Formats: sequence, structure tokens, C-alpha cells
Amino acid sequence: MTTSRTETLTATDGGEFSGHLVCPDSGSGPGLVVIQEVFGVNDYVRDVCERFAGLGYVVLAPDMFWRLEPGLELPPTDEGLTEAIGYANRFDWTTGIADAFTSLAHLGALDETIGHPGIAGMCFGGTVAFRAAAEGDPAVCVSYYGSGVPEALDAGNDITCPTLVHFGRLDPFMPEGGMAAVAAWARDRSNVDVVFHDAGHAFDNHTNPAFSNPSAAAAAWDVTAGFLATHLPT
Repeated sequence: MTTSRTETLTATDGGEFSGHLVCPDSGSGPGLVVIQEVFGVNDYVRDVCERFAGLGYVVLAPDMFWRLEPGLELPPTDEGLTEAIGYANRFDWTTGIADAFTSLAHLGALDETIGHPGIAGMCFGGTVAFRAAAEGDPAVCVSYYGSGVPEALDAGNDITCPTLVHFGRLDPFMPEGGMAAVAAWARDRSNVDVVFHDAGHAFDNHTNPAFSNPSAAAAAWDVTAGFLATHLPT
């Protein structure tokens, strides 16, 4: 049975923020930081943490919007999305990536965590995870449909860890030509895998009213589980 608790993290420039921690049945394992969608650390993100913990990982989901609105949780509705995008537009990427590094260090220092943690993220979090892998040194990176990934490819040249990127071919939030650019960028990089699914945006989020392709979600999860088993084994 997994166990969960709230962690308090100290930012490098001062201030404290929370993180939702889930430990696997075994009580210990490799660490994985999970970066939220734009809706905050909500029921969906906590479910993602439970699923990763079910694979044997110690999982930490930090509150990435704490500098704007601590504890923000928004529903995946049209109204919630409008509000969430407002927070995302005000997100400071310099301090935000620093908070991701703080989360990796905090998770790695816990007694339950074995070895150097990796990072994963969905939507907004998919871009954060990708950029954190480019600017830092997580053990692995898993990025789900980060619409900012195509704009971060120059920085992505510095990624050295095993990296898995998921996209939905029907994603309306991706910039035109963005997925093709990522695929071309990854073609000669042995540490990067890019997987496309016949789905739209947020296809992993079963709480989203737009969720319509459970087979794509299941297929992506199987790929992710296999990737982690290879590159961050429990």
C-alpha cells in the first residue's frame, strides 16, 4: 500500500513551498519528481503520483505556482483553463526551473529515495521537465505533450539523460510544425525517444472532459513504464 504526506521545501532564493510525496509499497525506491499541469497539484496529479509509486518510485509533486498562488487547484474545465493559463503566463521560468532543481535535490535527500532522481511532467509540466533536463542533471526525463518543447530545442541540445517525449498528433496546443521539429531534432540523439499517439492534448488526464482515447493513454503509460524500467530501474 502506498503512503503519502506533504513535504515542505525551501527555495534557493528564500520562501517555502509544499510538495505532495507518495512512497511505494516497499517504502523506498528511485525518486521521480512529477511536475503538474497548469491546473496545479490536483486530483489528477496526485493520481499520476500514485501510478508512478505503483511502479516502485518515490514520487514528489511540487507546487510550481506557489509564488503566484500557493496550493492552487483548478478543475480541467474551460473556465479553469482560462484561469490556469493566466497563471502559466505569469510563471517566471528562471525561478521556476530553480524550484524544479530544489525539488530534485529535496527528493534525493530523503531517506526513502535511492539514488539520483528523475523528472517527469504533463502539459505545462512536460515543458518544465524538458527544460530542467536541459539545464540540470536529472537521472531521466519524461515529457508528456509539452507545448513549449519545440521552442526549447536549442536548450535541449544540452540534455544528456535518457529522455522520453510523448505527443498527441491531434494536439491543438502545439505550435504549427512543432512536433515535426522535435522529431527531426531527436532523430540523431540516441538518448531521446519521441513517441506520437493518435490523440489530442492531455490524453493521459482521465479527469478532463476532453478525455476520449483511453487506449492512447494506456499505450503511452506502457511506453513510460518500460522506459523507466530500463533507465531508472526499481
